[in-house]
Amino acid sequence: MLLPVLLVAVIALAWSARATSVSEHEAYHDPLTGLANRRALEQRLDHLTATAKLDHRFAVLLMDLDRFKEVNDQLGHHVGDELLGEVGHRLADLSGIEVAARIGGDEFAFLVRGEHDYDDLTDLANRLVGEVSQPYVVGDVRLSIGASIGVARFPDHGLDATHLLRRADAAMYAAKRSGVPVGFAALSERAPVPGRLSLLGELDLAMQRGQLRLDHQPKVAVGTGEVVGVEALLRWHHPEHGIVPPGDFITTVEHTELIAPLTRHVLRTACEDRARWVVAEVELPIAVNISTRDLQDTRFPRDLAELLEDGGLPPEQLTLEITETALQVDPERASRVVAELGELGVRLAIDDFGTGYSSLAVLRHLRVSELKLDRSFVLGMEEDDAGVAVVRSVVQLAHALGLEVVAEGVEQESSLEALRRIGCDTVQGFLLSRPLPPPLVAPWVRARRLEREAALLDAGATAATEPPFEEAAVSAHGDARSLLRRVDRRGKPRLPLTRAG
Repeated sequence: MLLPVLLVAVIALAWSARATSVSEHEAYHDPLTGLANRRALEQRLDHLTATAKLDHRFAVLLMDLDRFKEVNDQLGHHVGDELLGEVGHRLADLSGIEVAARIGGDEFAFLVRGEHDYDDLTDLANRLVGEVSQPYVVGDVRLSIGASIGVARFPDHGLDATHLLRRADAAMYAAKRSGVPVGFAALSERAPVPGRLSLLGELDLAMQRGQLRLDHQPKVAVGTGEVVGVEALLRWHHPEHGIVPPGDFITTVEHTELIAPLTRHVLRTACEDRARWVVAEVELPIAVNISTRDLQDTRFPRDLAELLEDGGLPPEQLTLEITETALQVDPERASRVVAELGELGVRLAIDDFGTGYSSLAVLRHLRVSELKLDRSFVLGMEEDDAGVAVVRSVVQLAHALGLEVVAEGVEQESSLEALRRIGCDTVQGFLLSRPLPPPLVAPWVRARRLEREAALLDAGATAATEPPFEEAAVSAHGDARSLLRRVDRRGKPRLPLTRAG
């Protein structure tokens, strides 16, 4: 009778031990590639930096895949996942590497022990790049990618895991910008500019501490000079590195699960900013950029509805800006999400129009309200007959489809005049205003409205039907500092406002 009980106990212990082993393995390994994960790498680095003496040497190599985003965008995330799995297989058995880890998205890191000089590390890094750059066959598709690597050594470039990874990350992006495969962290006492990887690890805390804020760039109607809305632009007010632009971290975030909470944080902040303007008797529609991943998230329309209700923002007062390429990843799912957003009542805009690869026919099947003409078409367009012809064609096409056209990057009066003649609906850019922090939006709008009213009164009945938009634009544009000189704390003009002359 005792033997069966003991047997059951032994079997239970064996299964428990196996389950624990499996759980520990999953906790420290990336399921897609089988390599170590970021947690495992950081623990190993923490141990080494805590126990190593300053005459010991080891290095951290950080690798980012080149052209991987194109694979995801054009062939889908399932192909991208298969490709990452193949990359992991190639990296798993390379000699000279103590730890090979996938630490997020298409980024990998390697720990190399021993007294290696720069030539040795360069050779190893080039070998890694060469291995990853060999062609792949995924399904029936032949793919070719590349890689860039940044190198940081202990103790030259940092005495702990955080600084070593940060310096390697910065070196990797410096190499990428320079068009070379390998870069080394600089021997400098100056705090390095943070790389995307290190910023990614701080993002969640930044949202909690209110470091992610929005500036708002006004949008002005070409025909009347009236302020018709603002575009919310994300800024990270980092306590150590100052203002970090979104380009330094958004691309990496889009490949992680952080993109969903980040998008919702931005939308919630936009609702809060607009609510304060309403209290100041300024009501403006607001535009917010959303990512490719948001259009693949079937929960997004429901979450957005809740955010709008909680924030008191009418759906028709919100424009979601999406890119052309965002529609190319799983188009069927993206179309369903876009349709639900349209049913919710929000407006949709195609951002950076003309820089993607989508067919114009796609516009016929989407509930899009406007096209945002990329700044590359606007800058210097008045000096290029072909450029003017392209912009005119886009405007005519959009109007034929019942869409409004917003031109970005308007910095010269000559560009504004050319857009007015072409029939563009709305403009934004430094000629009118730089992006403004939330407290300055309502005073800026009130000051501009007063100037416009004064200009209409001075010009008489004729100007009332055809207002001098260019003159109003010249006197109203400026950055936050010029605005503060012209309005008091309540946004009232300090001096009588007149037309520019």
